[in-house]
Amino acid sequence: MSGKQPVYSPQPPVPLARQARQYARLLRRRPIRPDFRQVPFVIFAQGRTGSTLLVDLLSSHPQIHCDEEILQRRVVAPVAWVESRRRLFPDQHYGFKVKPYQLTADQRVDPKRWLQRMSGRGWRIIRLWRRNVLRHALSNMVAEHVGGFVFRAESPPPPRGIVVDTEMLIGAMRMRSDLVEQEQSALDGLPHITVCYEDDLMDASRHQATLDRLSEQLGLQPAPARTGVRRITEQDLRDMVVNYDEVAEAVAATQWAALLDQ
Repeated sequence: MSGKQPVYSPQPPVPLARQARQYARLLRRRPIRPDFRQVPFVIFAQGRTGSTLLVDLLSSHPQIHCDEEILQRRVVAPVAWVESRRRLFPDQHYGFKVKPYQLTADQRVDPKRWLQRMSGRGWRIIRLWRRNVLRHALSNMVAEHVGGFVFRAESPPPPRGIVVDTEMLIGAMRMRSDLVEQEQSALDGLPHITVCYEDDLMDASRHQATLDRLSEQLGLQPAPARTGVRRITEQDLRDMVVNYDEVAEAVAATQWAALLDQ
C-alpha cells in the first residue's frame, strides 16, 4: 500500500435546473397533520464510523426516513436543499447524514455555524464518532483494499489480510484524531445526541437499545431494529493485518499504544 494520503476530489455540483425544482418545493403549502409533529435530524459523522449502519437501523423504524449523504455535491443553498428534501416525507421523521468535509469542501460553509443554524430551525443533531482511532484508520484501509465501503449480508466475503504501510497508518490516525477535535469544537455549546461506534453499534446485541434510545429522543415508540449491513474487519488485528508485528511496533511508539489491546 502507498504511503501517500488519498486526495479528496469533489464531485460536480448539482445542476442548477435540478436545484431550482427542488427549492420550489419550499414554496408549496405543506399538508397539515395536527396529530403529527415531524422532528428532523442530521447525523454528523466522519466516514467509517458506522454511519451507514446507523442510517439502516433508523430507517428500519416505520416512522423514520433517513437519507444517506445528500450534501456530497455542491448546491447553492445547503439549508434550503435539505429542507426541500424533508418536505417529501411529511408523515415521517426525516433525517440524513453529512460528513464534516462535505460541509467545508463541498458546501464551503463553516460546520459550527451551519450546525447552529440547523439546530435553530429545530433539527436534532446526532453526533456519531469512533473512539478507537487505530481501528478507524485501519477500517478505511481495509475498505480500500477490498474495493468496497459497505457490505451487506448477501455480499460475498471480502478478501482477508492486508499489508499495512505503517507511515500511512500513523498519519491516518493523527488525521482522525485531529478531526475528532474539530468535530467536538463544532458541537461545543450545541445540544446534540451522541452515538459511539464501539458502545452502540459495533456489537449487534446493542442495536435494539441504540434504536430505542434514538426513537425516544425523537418522541417515537420502540420498533424492532433491523439491518443488513455487516462488518468487513476482523475482531483480532492479527487476523486482519499480515504485517501485524511491524504495525504493533510502530503504534507502540505513539500515544495510542494502549489501543493495540482493545
